[in-house]
Amino acid sequence: MKIVLVQKFKTIYLFFTTEYEKVFIWTYSKDAYSALITEVKMEVKKKKFWKNIGTILYLVMSYLDAFEGTDEDRIIDYNWIYYFDPNLSFDDMVLYNINSMDQKFLMSGVIKKATEIEEMSQTIELLLRDDVSFTALSQMVSSFQSHYC
Repeated sequence: MKIVLVQKFKTIYLFFTTEYEKVFIWTYSKDAYSALITEVKMEVKKKKFWKNIGTILYLVMSYLDAFEGTDEDRIIDYNWIYYFDPNLSFDDMVLYNINSMDQKFLMSGVIKKATEIEEMSQTIELLLRDDVSFTALSQMVSSFQSHYC
């Protein structure tokens, strides 16, 4: 994974890239939190297994928070938007495979600063590069979810 410094393009910034994804920070309205938007390459459809950045971020955040936040509410799901237009408001976007109730609460997730995600970059890179580390951390998080005290 190569971390790329932010490039300004209207209200959307390229944050970093992975083999199959480009991750952007999108500020969709004034005085609102930004959102992570991921452009996914179509070739992932041909992959038997794809370590997506949403799963990676969830695993890394759980690990760095000493497994305090391993509940399933923090799992980062992908809500697909075809024909994304950064000039539209978030409410005007058409999301697929999501009901209207879930869409209302979609922006009430975990709040992280871009610098916090940047500090996770070494662990993110490790999980993307090394399948053994990815599997080990996945199993560790799964065990905390199953046996949380």
